[in-house]
Amino acid sequence: FFKQIKSYIFRLSTFHWNQSVEVSIFELGGLAIFLALFIIYWIGALAPEVGADALGFRIAGPSIWLREGGISALPQIIWSYGFFAGEMIYLLMMPLTGFSAAKIVQFGLAILMIASAYLKVFEPRYRKGATLLLFAFWGSTIVWWQMIWGFVDLTQVFFYFTCILSLRKWMDDHESPIWLIVAGITGATAAAIKLNGAGSLFIAEIVIVVFTIYKTRSFKKIIINSIYLGISSFLFLVPWLL
Repeated sequence: FFKQIKSYIFRLSTFHWNQSVEVSIFELGGLAIFLALFIIYWIGALAPEVGADALGFRIAGPSIWLREGGISALPQIIWSYGFFAGEMIYLLMMPLTGFSAAKIVQFGLAILMIASAYLKVFEPRYRKGATLLLFAFWGSTIVWWQMIWGFVDLTQVFFYFTCILSLRKWMDDHESPIWLIVAGITGATAAAIKLNGAGSLFIAEIVIVVFTIYKTRSFKKIIINSIYLGISSFLFLVPWLL
């Protein structure tokens, strides 16, 4: 297993990552499949909710809260005692979308992730080739599963992604703490949806330490940057922790 990983890393290191990719018949075919998936996912998002996860809590919980006029623990649903930031987002959308709220929200957030990656992450000269990379995300089994059943994972991925993207923005302007604060809030949101979202904050801290050492070689600066990330994420998580 580890020998195979070493082999993959070696092969990746030989790629010419800065080489521009021109439009080809394969890319045009990818765009056609991309569009077809868009239509299929949208139909799935609008279809009646049948997902066991959604009917068990993801949508059932918010529908009860909406009916009762407040958010509270539900003795018959054990998940209502945990972190449920994703369900709160669905609760806000339910008056407009009905019981398909989870799927429609996840569809919209997936589109935002694709658009932001295309516009903000990839440089203009690489965007043509990047279409195939975005298709790898949009065409994955996990994504279409999320579009058919009302899960919460793609909602979490959106905030996970936003945390990492905020770090990328901070690396472009590392003298300002604004993007570190945004990364802390969005990473904490990912954790408030599901606890494993805290992994985004762990990754963020590693990036902060490595990048700050590379740029300034200042231990004091590492502490300051880590405080911005830590305080913003902790303050957001305090209500959930309480």
